[in-house]
Amino acid sequence: MKLCTDDIVKDLMRWEKVYLRFIKGQRYSENTVKIYTYAISLFIEYAREELEEINIDEINELYISGFFVYLEELSEKRGYKKNIEGNFLMDSTKGAYFKGIASFFKFIGKNNNEKHSFLQDYEDIKITNKQSKPHEYLNADEIKRLVHYLEKKISLKPNFLNYRNALLIKLMLFSGLRISEALGVKMNDFTLLEEKGLYKIRIYGKGGYQQDAYIALDKILNEINYFKENLSVGSFIMVTNKGTKLNRSNTYTMINLIYKKAHIFKTGQHILRHSLAMMLIKRKVPITTIQKTLRHTSITSTTIYARAGIDEVAEALTQN
Repeated sequence: MKLCTDDIVKDLMRWEKVYLRFIKGQRYSENTVKIYTYAISLFIEYAREELEEINIDEINELYISGFFVYLEELSEKRGYKKNIEGNFLMDSTKGAYFKGIASFFKFIGKNNNEKHSFLQDYEDIKITNKQSKPHEYLNADEIKRLVHYLEKKISLKPNFLNYRNALLIKLMLFSGLRISEALGVKMNDFTLLEEKGLYKIRIYGKGGYQQDAYIALDKILNEINYFKENLSVGSFIMVTNKGTKLNRSNTYTMINLIYKKAHIFKTGQHILRHSLAMMLIKRKVPITTIQKTLRHTSITSTTIYARAGIDEVAEALTQN
């Protein structure tokens, strides 16, 4: 069975269906099936909220640990009372959920066509209620090297692919677009807000509804001017030389190769979006403005909406 497509939630649901059929066929107890089913359904909701910008083959112990932090936050939101240890979930409950998730990914690892294995060292995964390990991100020096590499490639060989790659990476790094959003941009999605020093970007976010993202004008002016001269107004930008749309698998490989050439020893598209969040935090940008910038419905997987205005976003994104 194929491991993944470009949608982590659909992939998890596809594997869930096969896995649950398997454990029922193996005559797992009714209670075990019930617990494992519920644990997997919670993990899928976690993926829907937190993991949209990664593929299923990128799931590792960091994201599994983050799942249990998510469960604690969800339990608090639902009004659960803390137990004697000061947690919302009992250790026994978390242990049962962990067994279900570990069994699920072990099954996927044994049955995917690509022979990709998951979670080999189960004992290294912590399911405590402490804050999860911060997402990996690029530091200031790595960002400088990455941007320098992209711009040097353009100066040496100003062709479509180099401009495309530079714009794709900058949209995630300096605007916080998710990879799925960046891959879907068209020329007519960019609106110049010259007085604010920004481009407004029309995108379609989670759930398919339209949103606006923003990026500092000077970050992508060169790339936008190039595409204005070489693409029609309604054209997709993130396409191959043959005119077909890029997919997440293609870009994952391409971006990792760019990292290596820029002497950055990290992987994945999602770290670009995380890097923007860390840049804004280090600038002491108000947390609500960061919410607005990254278009999070909630900082802690809640449904609280940010109230930051466009002027605050403009100031956060354009300051040096």
